[in-house]
Amino acid sequence: MRSIQLHKYYYWFYLRFQKSFIHSIRNFTSMTRIYFTSYYPLCHTAHGRAAADMYNLKPYRDGSCRLEPDFEKKYPCITSICRPGFSKNLKVGNIVIYATNKNREGHKYLIAILEVIKKVSTHEEAKKWYEKHHHDLPQNLMVSPNEPIPLNQTHNKKGWTQNHKIETLKEWDESYRKKILSTNSNVAICEVKYIELERPHLFDDPIQDSIFGTIHGTQNYYELTDMEWNKLLKFFNDKNIAYEHELVQW
Repeated sequence: MRSIQLHKYYYWFYLRFQKSFIHSIRNFTSMTRIYFTSYYPLCHTAHGRAAADMYNLKPYRDGSCRLEPDFEKKYPCITSICRPGFSKNLKVGNIVIYATNKNREGHKYLIAILEVIKKVSTHEEAKKWYEKHHHDLPQNLMVSPNEPIPLNQTHNKKGWTQNHKIETLKEWDESYRKKILSTNSNVAICEVKYIELERPHLFDDPIQDSIFGTIHGTQNYYELTDMEWNKLLKFFNDKNIAYEHELVQW
């Protein structure tokens, strides 16, 4: 019995070492890392579509009360308010591709490509960087004077905290604040390489399958391989999608 337990232990150790080794080799050999993720846009709900019409808002901007990320800024940032581990793992030079989650018709859309240009440890440090360079603060920085987006200008998908359904804007905003206090408050400051918040390109599952040979789950985030990224670049070229090619490619 003891030999079986030791065998299991050594096998577990081997798998951990192998994963760590491959991860290190990937870091050394690749110039950058490409991540693919998704979000719920303002137009995902009837509440959000009405808000877009009433307040003349971009329909495919983020629909939350904190705009994660705030695509309309020249230098948006990625924080931990939605995906606590993501911003911590990002490094300067990494690229993040954003698509929408499926809408009621089952469609997804390609929205943005961001490149990380600066990492800081806190929202306060990020604020200092934006002020020093005279850039507008992204709405997802939880610092003064930033306030949450009014509820009537969101998609109103407030979600849950543990076993409690969020009912008010204050609760919604506080749930985000608790995330940066309980996990990490790292901020990845980005530059926009591609953005389309009004008439984005369709990026449904069949399209993704034709590019990647599979359909990746993106509610968290997925790291593209070099081959997948090259196929995605070809898709951009075939569709005449305008983006800063020399800064985005390997």
